[in-house]
Amino acid sequence: MANTKDWVANINKQGERRRFWGGLIALAFGIAAALYLASQGMSRWWRLLLIFPFIYASFGILQAREKT
Repeated sequence: MANTKDWVANINKQGERRRFWGGLIALAFGIAAALYLASQGMSRWWRLLLIFPFIYASFGILQAREKT
């Protein structure tokens, strides 16, 4: 098992920043789209499509945080 001191990030600061901001933009889009769809009374099946921007946002933010 690898020691935590031996762990090395596989992205640089620019890649980390790019993933973080991409995740935040996807999160903002998902929230805005959810509010719009809810205010328009769209069915739950249309709102189910919002899983994609939220998954993208979570991957981007977590990858930036973990530097992977």
